[in-house]
Amino acid sequence: MRRSVILTILLFPFLLLFYIWFGDSLKYPNEIKLAYDYVNPISQKTIKNWKVARVMESTPTADLEIMSKETNSLINIKGRKVLVVKFKTEEDEILGSILVYIDKNTNNVLGIGGRK
Repeated sequence: MRRSVILTILLFPFLLLFYIWFGDSLKYPNEIKLAYDYVNPISQKTIKNWKVARVMESTPTADLEIMSKETNSLINIKGRKVLVVKFKTEEDEILGSILVYIDKNTNNVLGIGGRK
């Protein structure tokens, strides 16, 4: 009994860190893959590890324009419930991360946010 308690206490921090680092990959694997496939191949090559992207839920309250590949124009997503998939790249310090916006209700990719 005592051993299992000690083992649990020792393993808990590691499991917590694992979930913090990889939790989005476990919770949103389809959305991450959808977002990665939306990014153009040249930019894909700069992504460090697309499988461990961060995913955030958001509803922009101010105007936020992103580039849509379908219309090849900027669209405003103010007030829309979205998932923001953030890919770390080799160019983060210069250009910032790649942000892909997915409509939370339809699961369709809306577009890519501007970088620096």
